[in-house]
Amino acid sequence: MMQLTMLALMVGWSGLAHAADADNKAAGSRLFDLSFAGGTPQKLVNEMERASGLTLNILIPPELADARMPPMELRSVWVADVFESLDMLSRDSMRWIRVGKKPDFWVLARVPDARKTQAFYVGHLLKKFKIGDITTAVQTTWQLGGKDARTELKYHQDTQLLIALGSPEQLSTAAEVLGQLRLAIEPAPLSPEKTNDAKSPDDKKGQSGARP
Repeated sequence: MMQLTMLALMVGWSGLAHAADADNKAAGSRLFDLSFAGGTPQKLVNEMERASGLTLNILIPPELADARMPPMELRSVWVADVFESLDMLSRDSMRWIRVGKKPDFWVLARVPDARKTQAFYVGHLLKKFKIGDITTAVQTTWQLGGKDARTELKYHQDTQLLIALGSPEQLSTAAEVLGQLRLAIEPAPLSPEKTNDAKSPDDKKGQSGARP
């Protein structure tokens, strides 16, 4: 009788262990090393499954099937580590989104385009600068600030409008650059204090003598 009870317990524990192992595989709860040379999302998923021994639940829409995943060499990572790291690199274009908890379900989705369009009149700036100089100044400022991702500039010659496409922050930067260029043709007016300081000593003396 005792032997039968022990056998039943062993079988029960074995079944629970197999079930837990299956849950762990489904949820991606296993550390693994990943060596990936780069390629499509499906190629990345295949390599992750081969390296981890897991079966991943992945949905890749047709329009992102040919997207480029960067090369990576990772050690002792979870499935979530890989996808969340990719999200940080491509946050402006696409994201890996976790949909379920158990089993783990990941969907590759395109990030909604939050860019806006804004037109800037630059006719007054063309009196001193070429349009190429103006666009280069804007683009260089974007690049130095790390804000040049997914930006566009187009010049409409008939209306002398410079049309920019970018995030609100990028458009604000473009406005600041154009404002600085404007100072080259329209110097900023002096404040009353500076205007008074700029007057000659004779002018100040004359004003002082005219007072009662």
